[in-house]
Amino acid sequence: MKRDAKNLLLIYFLMALFLILMTAVIAHFKLDLVVERYFFHPDSLEGWYQKNAPLWHFLYHYGPLPALLLSLTAIAVLVFQKSAPKLRKYKHASKLFLLAMILGPGIIINGVLKDHWGRPRPRQVAEFGGQWEFREIWQPG
Repeated sequence: MKRDAKNLLLIYFLMALFLILMTAVIAHFKLDLVVERYFFHPDSLEGWYQKNAPLWHFLYHYGPLPALLLSLTAIAVLVFQKSAPKLRKYKHASKLFLLAMILGPGIIINGVLKDHWGRPRPRQVAEFGGQWEFREIWQPG
């Protein structure tokens, strides 16, 4: 195996290890509930007193835009890399990015986990006025 490929595998392994460790830290200290408490107040009429704030509406509507633009750019690089030699050096990065977008948010998250995992959203958790029990990230609902 080439040295570059070994380094790349090491980077992927370290990234995965970091994400697993961060998930464990968040779960151990229940940081998701801690953060959610900052946005919930039981005395408020609707509980989530900032739910109509302009920032959240902006992020809801335009949050996916950077990933969409980067995906379109990666597709353009792959389409035009033969006619524009300067783009050839970005061919592998574009393929990797598109593969990550298809597998990650595309197939794994939206295609499989979201519809079949059943983890309650914050507004559905009993601590915040909902009907469901809080579930850790690895616990299906």
